[in-house]
Amino acid sequence: MMKRVLLSLAWSITLLAAPAVQASESGQKSEFVSIPVLYMTDRAAVSGGFDGQRKAEDEHSIYDLNFGTVNYCLKNSQSKPLSDRAVALGWQPQNSKPKVSYATIPDPNSGTSSACLQFGKVLGEHLQKCESKDVFVILHGYTTTFAEAAQSAALLEYSLECPVLVYDWPSKGKVGQYNVDAGNNEWSQEHFNRFLEELLEVKQKTGAHFNLLAHSMGNRLAIRSAPVMAGKHIFDQMFLVDPDFDAETFVHYLSRYARNSKVQEAETVPEKQAKVRILFSRKDRALPLSQFLFGGYTRLGQAADNMLLSLFNPPSLNDVKQRVGSLIRGGENGKPVTAKRPDWALKFEWIDFTVLDKGLLGHTIPYQLVADLWRSDSPGAGLALTDSEEVKPNRISKFFGGVFHEDAHIASRLGTYKRVVPEAEAQSQTQPKLAQSGAVR
Repeated sequence: MMKRVLLSLAWSITLLAAPAVQASESGQKSEFVSIPVLYMTDRAAVSGGFDGQRKAEDEHSIYDLNFGTVNYCLKNSQSKPLSDRAVALGWQPQNSKPKVSYATIPDPNSGTSSACLQFGKVLGEHLQKCESKDVFVILHGYTTTFAEAAQSAALLEYSLECPVLVYDWPSKGKVGQYNVDAGNNEWSQEHFNRFLEELLEVKQKTGAHFNLLAHSMGNRLAIRSAPVMAGKHIFDQMFLVDPDFDAETFVHYLSRYARNSKVQEAETVPEKQAKVRILFSRKDRALPLSQFLFGGYTRLGQAADNMLLSLFNPPSLNDVKQRVGSLIRGGENGKPVTAKRPDWALKFEWIDFTVLDKGLLGHTIPYQLVADLWRSDSPGAGLALTDSEEVKPNRISKFFGGVFHEDAHIASRLGTYKRVVPEAEAQSQTQPKLAQSGAVR
């Protein structure tokens, strides 16, 4: 208990030491903006925050989680004025970028067995204060510190302009600790499942609309929670970005839980199915490395839809030979090979955001794209979604597949997917079709 008191005191001092903020006047602009982000974490608490260790626990303290708010300061990259909406969310203008500051939620139950229950109460009060029914939950990926998780949540809230809650599992935040992160992610599963149960309680009491963004290894928590989420409709929309999850194992969860949940929902309200979008990039060079570590088996974020099709409808040996030969030749008569997905799998939408992926490794989160898709089912200003029927894995993925003789598991084509392109490119693609039909002369 004394440790928690000292920790709270340290956080309060950090908050008071932060540079003074300007008055929150609606409409004003600033170079930086401080955004408060809610968090739930099972990291070990240390002076001034949290580190990459798991929290200490025994059989009586499994659900002793830590929660609070973290104020993260971002550059106002879009020069947004401080709207009434932003003020309600607690955004504050800043003249300079301070360090991350922590503000403990005024509740003594953080770090205790009633943390999830009390956090649900605080979350409900926060939504009432913000006058918002929409909340995004974000799950970070591998090699992410607590501060980086807070930054990711703040970037998402900056794009969405709605409350964001980060579930922060204990990633080491170091590149060479992939297997350690994988183990910590698995260890965090039961905590996350309990957290989801509390979100459902909040949803039922407040009418909140929860949405989820999971990135990379964070998708493992989301997908493995299928037994908890099946048939409950906790999330309205789910964005699985660059998912570092075994594609065939994903099918196992779909086969049991997606099929069953659809039957359950059909008996009540059919339209209450979560909209699930899987966002992938052909510039992603991180997932092929994960593929290498897993013996050449395809990761879900490598656009493994064609491989999933073969598992939905297992082909005969002759079908396999014909399909492999067809893939090698580039399709029957040069046309892409397509197959029909079962109806219950059609709620999964695949989106190629290669044009927006950045950096040497790619594997980034397209925050603004997620925000625009969530709001309007469109990719945003200057962009368009086009239908595509062919995608090839990048060279690294093909190489590792060959090394481990797992070429058949590498997705060379998707049945149907969407591709984000510049709006001008989409228009140029439609013009020839209109001209051929006689609509353009």
